[in-house]
Amino acid sequence: MYLKIVNNVPVEWPIFEFQIRSMVYPETLPENLSEELVNSLGFEIYIREEKPEFDPRVQELIEGMPIPLEKGVWKSNWIIKELFSFEEKQKVLFNYESLLIRQQRNDLLIKSDWTQTTDWVPSFNFPKEKWAGYRQQLRDITKQESFPFNVVWPKEPRIEDVTNNTSNN
Repeated sequence: MYLKIVNNVPVEWPIFEFQIRSMVYPETLPENLSEELVNSLGFEIYIREEKPEFDPRVQELIEGMPIPLEKGVWKSNWIIKELFSFEEKQKVLFNYESLLIRQQRNDLLIKSDWTQTTDWVPSFNFPKEKWAGYRQQLRDITKQESFPFNVVWPKEPRIEDVTNNTSNN
């Protein structure tokens, strides 16, 4: 990769070899571009480093002005911009995590709605009260002290356990 230099200042990056060829008369360029030729055309080597990790919920990643490493070689300059103050960031993360946990909880409640219907009579000793307790524990998730960052999920009653217990009686 390369970058365009004007008055010793990078003005455009990254630039690939095919772009350099399209900016000058392609028929005048040799098949293999030497560093000397590329430099004479106003381009220098650009090393684009891997993007650093960042949290897009509260940060923005910006590709800043390249940094010179040595004559004719530049490297990328990644800048992580905080979008919020520390307090605002904590609120954003809390709200985001809360939303995810509530969605998961609501999905579990919907999946267990069938256990509380009055128009269904099971053919075995069905522990409706265990399921009601499980569903209440799901509703109480938001009352846990460590909510929403470290939630302890209740165990769903298992139908197999219930049918095995009734056949042993």
